[in-house]
Amino acid sequence: MYQNQEFFSAKQSLRIDFGVTAEYLTPELPIALLVLILFFFGIVIAYLFSISTRFKAKRSIKKLNTMVASHNKEVSELRSEIDSIKGLVPQPENREG
Repeated sequence: MYQNQEFFSAKQSLRIDFGVTAEYLTPELPIALLVLILFFFGIVIAYLFSISTRFKAKRSIKKLNTMVASHNKEVSELRSEIDSIKGLVPQPENREG
């Protein structure tokens, strides 16, 4: 940043014109501060755009966890059923002789 100190310390104002209202001129600020402000503004916009995706992902995860729990319960029931059937059917003994 030392090489670009002159550039980043220069003051600049931004002109904002949405086409609907009169244009707005920001006060003159150092370019380094404008870069930081715009960087954080971009982070906020990216966060806002990702909210719906995160809510959908949370909903899907919750649904899948419920499905996994029901499948685990079903597997447990089937294993206990298999164990009870194995207990009812006598195992053949090996007879030598």
